[in-house]
Amino acid sequence: MAIQALLVDTDVFSYLTWQRAQAQPFKEIVEGRLLALSFVTVGEVYYGAVHAGWGEQRQKRLADALSRYTILPGTFEIARRFGDIKAQFRDQFDERDMWIAATAIAHALPIATNNLRHFKPMSEQCGFDIEHPSLS
Repeated sequence: MAIQALLVDTDVFSYLTWQRAQAQPFKEIVEGRLLALSFVTVGEVYYGAVHAGWGEQRQKRLADALSRYTILPGTFEIARRFGDIKAQFRDQFDERDMWIAATAIAHALPIATNNLRHFKPMSEQCGFDIEHPSLS
């Protein structure tokens, strides 16, 4: 049986990486899967680290955590899909979430997210799957 890949949204990455209480229900979703992150998530977490003034040691822990994921770079297809999503939803959702959704569509991956408010409407209109403990 092939290993199923999963795109992990920024919130779930953060829960799992820093072992937050919210991680527990997502552990079953990610277990045994090939985990990927959008380039957007990498940018978001590094912004958070710099903005919070993290020192060298904590940034190294972040880099180590990121190295356990496949990082999906921006591509023409992702940019095209982003344009479709942005045209449809305009300013209803954060553009970073639209980029992550575009990454999921371009790579035909489901997204593990805790942000159902943004991703559920996009998934229903744009045809990608989301994974969340409440949807099991």
